[in-house]
Amino acid sequence: MYQKYLTIVIPSYNSEWCIEKCVNSILNIKNKEKIEIIIVNDGSTDNTGKIANDLKKNKKDIIKVIHKENGGHGSAINAGIKEATGKYFKVLDSDDWIDSKNLEKFIYVLQKVDSDIIASPFCCVFPKKQKVISKQIQGIEKIQPMKLYDFKKICNSIHIRMHEMTIKTDILKKNNIRLNENLFYVDMEFITYPIPYINTLFYFPYSLYQYRLGEEGQSVNINNMIKNRNQHLKVLLNLNKFYQQKKEINNDNVNSYIRNNICNMEANQIQIYLNLRTSLSNWKKIYKLEKYIQTYAVDVYEQMDRKSIWWLRTNKKVIYILASLLCKLKNYILVK
Repeated sequence: MYQKYLTIVIPSYNSEWCIEKCVNSILNIKNKEKIEIIIVNDGSTDNTGKIANDLKKNKKDIIKVIHKENGGHGSAINAGIKEATGKYFKVLDSDDWIDSKNLEKFIYVLQKVDSDIIASPFCCVFPKKQKVISKQIQGIEKIQPMKLYDFKKICNSIHIRMHEMTIKTDILKKNNIRLNENLFYVDMEFITYPIPYINTLFYFPYSLYQYRLGEEGQSVNINNMIKNRNQHLKVLLNLNKFYQQKKEINNDNVNSYIRNNICNMEANQIQIYLNLRTSLSNWKKIYKLEKYIQTYAVDVYEQMDRKSIWWLRTNKKVIYILASLLCKLKNYILVK
């Protein structure tokens, strides 16, 4: 019997403006004693650490606080994995929050179900635009809610993103799952590295994670993705290295699932290059990346299902110019 059924790790860096809302969204439930909250203060230079300590004072049986030198998002998650005692593990960024009402239902479900992964939808929230978009798990229409499935049989038809994933803590600990540190975009490592060890999946159909978007400082902002493009590329290469090491022991569906994650990263990397200045040198960056994938991961190369990428692979300059202009126009419209 577990004392804590869910550990929620909150990586926090200079989060004084949002950390209380994040934590209180978890505490505002009746069965909060079943939850462990680990706030990881990742070398903040503002009052994040003090606020975290204050939140802990009256909730010492629920909240742990880790103060550490800055090491990035992956470092904070690694610290959380090490200290987690809950049966299940979930990451919640400090500028986001949880739907309290659905979290209460979720905790009751966790006490009854035994699954390696629990998948749940999430919401994209744009506070400045006062807009909320519900995001369903890709391919989830093929399975029924509140049921347990053999992950290796169905994983080829679904895709679980970071905000949708709750995973057994033991899987992370026993298989020494560690993310690379001092890098952005390691959420793709978090949702990929445990996959070879997953046997079962349970679908919880209510949105838990409330994902804040539209802020200039976010790593997913296109300007920041351009700035951090080499870090994004490094994570892409890390995923491919992991796949090459594991593909001989995985079944076909699991391999296909991991390749799909790599394809998504590859497409995002190309989108970053398309948003750079339209030039011969940036066109060559796309060619070089695609040549690398084709040479060292031909099965990943062949699995790419986005027609726009295959058009770019024709290596025609006019296709690159049009794609680059369309990308920039799309981002301009989104900002407006």
